[in-house]
Amino acid sequence: MNAHSAVDAGGFPAIAGGVHATAEPQQVIDAGWDLAAIGEGEPTIVALVEALRADRPLTAVPGLAVRDGDGRALRTPPAPQLPLDAFPSFPDRRRHFGPIEITRGCAYTCRFCQCSSCACSAVSATGTGTAAAIVRPRLVIM
Repeated sequence: MNAHSAVDAGGFPAIAGGVHATAEPQQVIDAGWDLAAIGEGEPTIVALVEALRADRPLTAVPGLAVRDGDGRALRTPPAPQLPLDAFPSFPDRRRHFGPIEITRGCAYTCRFCQCSSCACSAVSATGTGTAAAIVRPRLVIM
């Protein structure tokens, strides 16, 4: 499948991500999305943009589910899971810093939750030094 076969009339692919897309990519594809991001989305979206720019097949993008010729969700190999320290906070237009993600994932295996059966079961955390370095210069002590 090449990049253009998953593009809608506006010229952009519709990509879904998150826990549901990771756990049930076939449902996401059946619901009308062109692509489903599986697992951590940051490396996947970068690789997707690079593939679209270079007109490379989407099956070469790690961390995706793409529709095959029969309508089935074809999973590509997993994307690398980068440490949360690789995604620092960034300022908004007013120079306030954005959200700081301290942890991601869940270590518990609750039977009612799908997290234990998909990629979100791996816990990753931002180093305390990184979080402190982001917050400390912005603290205002009254």
